Amino acid sequence: MGEEQDMRDGIAGWAAATLAHDISRILPWMAEDVVFLIPGGELRGREGFTKAFESGSESMEVQPTMDIQEIKVFGDYAYVWNRISVLMYPEAGGSPKKLGGDALSIFRKDPNGKWIMVRDSNTVIPKK
Repeated sequence: MGEEQDMRDGIAGWAAATLAHDISRILPWMAEDVVFLIPGGELRGREGFTKAFESGSESMEVQPTMDIQEIKVFGDYAYVWNRISVLMYPEAGGSPKKLGGDALSIFRKDPNGKWIMVRDSNTVIPKK
């Protein structure tokens, strides 16, 4: 299995863990000091991501779809360009909220050779 396939498997696992509301499966894929650049702000570190994840999953069922556009590996660093679609179903019922956009994620290998996300620029916004 190659490095590119490892990343594809990790991204698929991330999407599955999001659907299952299982942050414990997502956190190992990111550095402690990860930074997510999102429309209107940023999330810093695993703690910032966790707060956003938990607040969103409390009232919504989140169904992400990741469509990988490109993966490039440069030694111990790599980037992944994803086209993302998200349906957010209110737990109280009603129509889903639709989101979409692109993300560019930068990964590096940790000392054990595992790919971890260090930066992510995400343009996912509401869609009609």
